[in-house]
This record gives sequence, structure tokens and C-alpha cells, in this order.
Amino acid sequence: MTYAGVLFDLDGTLLDTVELIVRSYQHTFRQCLGREVGEGEILANLGLTLSAHLALYHQDPAKVEEMVAVYRTFNLANHDRLARLFPGVRETLAALAGAGVRLAVVSSKGHWGVRRGLDLFDLSRFFQAVVTLEDTERHKPDPQPVEMAVERLGLLPGETLMVGDSPADLEAGRRAGTRTAAVAWSTFPPQALRAERPDHLLGRMADLLPLCGVG
Repeated sequence: MTYAGVLFDLDGTLLDTVELIVRSYQHTFRQCLGREVGEGEILANLGLTLSAHLALYHQDPAKVEEMVAVYRTFNLANHDRLARLFPGVRETLAALAGAGVRLAVVSSKGHWGVRRGLDLFDLSRFFQAVVTLEDTERHKPDPQPVEMAVERLGLLPGETLMVGDSPADLEAGRRAGTRTAAVAWSTFPPQALRAERPDHLLGRMADLLPLCGVG
């Protein structure tokens, strides 16, 4: 089958923000908790929202709120310097959009961060819908954000593909009734992605084109 719509996670799927995210967390832990946290431990929890991730390290909601603010300040100040676009992303999005495939971003990141990343690389023009942290009460791996994106695109789940780099992305898509695709450039172990039974594995962004009947 070919897909009429494609939903994308942002960080780790379209944008290479690993260094930015790791540095932002490490800065936050040093400043707020006076401790060091290794990159591996941070990456293992990337499927969580920012607040949920930080709440693993402190139980006081007020402290977590403080940590969120510190994280966002550092992340924003360093975003444009450290964020990168994965190879083939712009070209693939342009080809899909040009062929009439409907596109959306589904991210657990806040609206400010999603828009900053899309605008930095001139990607906003390709998307008919963007679902961020503020848009839903529940977040990936819950299917609600994916369901909202499918509805906003005016499509059915079965004709839509959810593309992501984390188990949370794949679980959310599967539970929402879409097909799913894992990206080979994920920081998560391949076995963790395979456990979510993705319908496709993308070795490169351009692998999406034949799945959507483009090219």
C-alpha cells in the first residue's frame, strides 16, 4: 500500500538534537541538583516529556518546574548552534509535499521548541499540521497526539504512517491505528525498536518516497 499522510516525530527523527538535549539536561542537573548524569542515562529516557524526565530526579513539583525553566533557557540559548538537520530531510519533505502527501509533526516537545526547530531549517512550509506538548492532555506513547494529527490532516489512521526514532513514537502510532516506521539513525537500541513491531525500517529519509508512491 501507499500512504496518503506521514507523521513525523521531531527530535531524533528530523532534527539531530542529541548534543543539544544532553547538554541541556546536564546543565540543568548541575545547576539545580549539583550532580552529574551520564549521556547514556539521559538518552535512555528521551521518550518522556521534559517534565516527566526531570521528575525522575526530584519529587517536588516546584523543583521540577524550576528545572524545566533552567533547561529551556539553556536549550533556547544554544539551540541554533547545536541543532542539525539529518541528511535528506529537506529534500524528502519537499518531494512528499510536492506530490500531495499530507505531512504533520507529532512531538512531545513544547510549541516554542518545535517551531524554533522547524523555522531554523525552513521546514514549517511542508507541514499541514503540528501537534506539540500543549495540544493534548496525554502524550506519547499514548495515542492521543497521533490521533489528533491524523484528524487534523483529514485522513484515516490506516492510510497514515507514523515515523519516529523511539519506542514511544512507534507504540503511539500502533495504538492509534496507523502504520509505523522506525528510523535507523535512532539512539535507542535496535532491539528496543523491533520490540514495537514497526511496519518499516527506514535506512535513510528517502526510503519514505516509494512508500508514498513518490519517485
